[in-house]
Amino acid sequence: MPNNAAPAAALVFVATVVVFLMRRYASGEKSSKRRICTLSREEVAGHALFLDCDDTLYFNDWVLARELTGCIDKYCVEELGLSPDRAFELYKMYGTCFRGLQIEKVKGFETEDFLAKVHDPIVPSLQRLIQPDGKLQEMLKRLRADVRARVFTASCSEHATRCLKALGIYGMLIDAERPIIDVRKVDFYTKHDNEAYGIAMKLAGVTDPSQCWIVDDSWTNIRIAKKNGWNTVLCGSMARDGRPAAVEMADHADYIIDSIHDLGRVLPQFFD
Repeated sequence: MPNNAAPAAALVFVATVVVFLMRRYASGEKSSKRRICTLSREEVAGHALFLDCDDTLYFNDWVLARELTGCIDKYCVEELGLSPDRAFELYKMYGTCFRGLQIEKVKGFETEDFLAKVHDPIVPSLQRLIQPDGKLQEMLKRLRADVRARVFTASCSEHATRCLKALGIYGMLIDAERPIIDVRKVDFYTKHDNEAYGIAMKLAGVTDPSQCWIVDDSWTNIRIAKKNGWNTVLCGSMARDGRPAAVEMADHADYIIDSIHDLGRVLPQFFD
């Protein structure tokens, strides 16, 4: 029996890998090629399209995101005297470390001081990592005027502005009537909070959640948006750890795209 244990275990392992690879292959059928919006152009007139900023409108393998996380960790340790792992704990509990510091009323925490000190240090990297995106610019030029496109970010407007300008799309999405919907605009709620979606709807001038569409890379944000009755487009077919989105997000993401450049493929009615 002991002599057969190793081969049996090996067979189980191989079978597990085969099943995983089959599911991963199948996920390709469930990416941006799987579904296309079937509403008519007339039906989507006046709908709101909420575009996340970080790791959605641009993607650099989470390099900038990791640097920002490092700045948050550093702030929590050096400015607030917290343990090195506390920032991540707050993120897991409240959706963002910022929200956790706010709710728990951590001594020494000050809203604007935090936003400046965690975002300003990454400006040089942002300018290096985010370059003008001609393909995205061309896509947004075709976005219909009667679609209420808004940038909806969990970050601050200063950071989002830098990203949009680096991409060369700021003026295409932002003006006096369409300011960035940032953490301040939603009363410091996160996209993990139902309240954020209600506020975003009011800011976009929409009352019916079925007329709201969110494009976001966060699986949690997509889940909460779907719970609030929004239409959901998950940007990114794989999680950071390699899990296929189509398997775990099938019930939450109405559409899954590999990158923002595929948006016109699944929502053709939103573009001319």
